[in-house]
Amino acid sequence: MIRRIAQTDHTQVWLCEHKLLKQERVVKIVEKSQFGARIIQEAHWMKQFRHDAIPQIYDVLEDNNSICIIEEYIAGKSLSEYLGIKQQLSVQEVIEYGIQLCEVLDYLHHFQEQGVLHLDLKPENIFINEKNQLKLLDFDHALPMGAESEGYGSVGYAAPEQYLSGRVNVTTDIYAVGMLLLYMTNQRCIQSFAEGKAELSMMQSEQLYPIIKKCIHHHSFQRYSSVAGLKQDLEQMNMKLERHHKNKKPLLKTTNYHIYVHGSRRGVGTTHVCLCLASYLANCQYRAVYVGHSQENDLFETAMQGVLQKNGTYRLHNIDILLNYQQRINCDISKYQFQIHDCGVSAVTKVQESFAQQTKCMQIYVTDLGYRQQQDRHIREQLPENVMIAMNHIDGIRFYQELKQKTEKNSWVRIPCIYNWAKCNEIFDETATELLRNLFGADFVQNCSRHKHTGFARIWSYFMEDV
Repeated sequence: MIRRIAQTDHTQVWLCEHKLLKQERVVKIVEKSQFGARIIQEAHWMKQFRHDAIPQIYDVLEDNNSICIIEEYIAGKSLSEYLGIKQQLSVQEVIEYGIQLCEVLDYLHHFQEQGVLHLDLKPENIFINEKNQLKLLDFDHALPMGAESEGYGSVGYAAPEQYLSGRVNVTTDIYAVGMLLLYMTNQRCIQSFAEGKAELSMMQSEQLYPIIKKCIHHHSFQRYSSVAGLKQDLEQMNMKLERHHKNKKPLLKTTNYHIYVHGSRRGVGTTHVCLCLASYLANCQYRAVYVGHSQENDLFETAMQGVLQKNGTYRLHNIDILLNYQQRINCDISKYQFQIHDCGVSAVTKVQESFAQQTKCMQIYVTDLGYRQQQDRHIREQLPENVMIAMNHIDGIRFYQELKQKTEKNSWVRIPCIYNWAKCNEIFDETATELLRNLFGADFVQNCSRHKHTGFARIWSYFMEDV
């Protein structure tokens, strides 16, 4: 025995070495209980399985008190551990793991004609080895095809029918595959989706939206009827992404571009504009971080909806959020290509100072032409010419009326009405593109994963073909 890997009240798992073969093995010693028969059944099932993604069982021994299972050692990490380190997977990586999972499930569902259902697919039961190959573990709750549900399920991944009396089938495993795809796509965040508190369209990768939605329908007859059909759609999506990526231009090579956003007053929408910009840049495949310099409760509540990461930022949807009020948090954000700074309500001198400190930066002043219009006009006239003035909360007619009367030399842009910063908005995306091209000129390349040519609608129809 080399070392103990895990231990529970009734089970010990050891890493051992075969003396003759000099190969590592896993030895599970399980105390006999009312589940002894199930453990023996699981071990004998696995002993017959012959698939690269399923650990091989070499021997099963038992005495009056315990059961000993000797199986293949898988060097790697569970999916939850793997994502905890890597933080984010590309869409193509998610698709690749999804295809591998479909392949092993297809094998199980046709095993010895009758078929076997896993019924406990979750991140802890999936391992990724050093070659990025997926391994499926833990068949404790596996049942023959068409068996009666036992009322068990891992919360967040089990299909609704697993908690009810009735028969389970291949669509039960397919539901869990959909939740795993969502888990990998959305930085391990599935709680709000599982509880029905968020729309599926809010997830990070909208390319996989129709596939995941079809997997996790509440009613089993609305899901994919086989993992083969699911695998086919994933493969077609992968081919479309590959074709799309071949036609992309390279991203900006220069890093650490700063965008400072200042507001004319509270409630003008400074934070909302910053979040929209960060989301847009992230979907353009840039590393973008939102940096909040103001002390606002709604900003804190927004960040708390995300997942705290090792670098001190919160991951929410497709962006990272850093709460850095009065620069009290020591966090290295130098690796982000774009840093969007929410400066809150700022005086003219602050705008001028922050502009003077940075060479590769953009200044945006957000106003809504609300009350105290004379004071607001006076502030705008003192701004450096390089500051972009963003008009928020006004309609197009008034915007163009004011534009004709403006006296300052600054460029103006109108922010379209956006209720949800994490959702796609074609008009805002075009506005953001023009904003950034004012700073970077022709060097700025719009490589947004939700776009093709000029808008979201076209890329969405592109990805929806044949899905």
